[in-house]
Amino acid sequence: MNSSRNLFVFGFSIYCGLAIPNWVNKNPEKLQTGILQLDQVIQVLLTTGMFVGGFLGFVLDNTIPGKAAGTSQLGLWTSEQCQGSWSFCQAVHGTPWGWSQDKAWPTLVSLSCCRKT
Repeated sequence: MNSSRNLFVFGFSIYCGLAIPNWVNKNPEKLQTGILQLDQVIQVLLTTGMFVGGFLGFVLDNTIPGKAAGTSQLGLWTSEQCQGSWSFCQAVHGTPWGWSQDKAWPTLVSLSCCRKT
């Protein structure tokens, strides 16, 4: 939590997790799409502060660039570094659910949330 990037991600997520549900509760007519079921889903998700803060934290942590030591992407290798050593990269980047078909979904290897720690 020493970097300004991490403080921003954490603080902005907490602030939005408190402010957005309050705004949605006061202005429900602003989010009407005309489809009742969609309106209800949006209303429930945006009035749940834990969802708003967690979702924003996840998106910001995985999109704002920073040093590897300060992000959740510590230990990730680039695809060039993994060439020829698939077994090592599979051990590092394998999915946490134990799927044996990691090669079937090569894009999962690049997601920080799908690597083994």
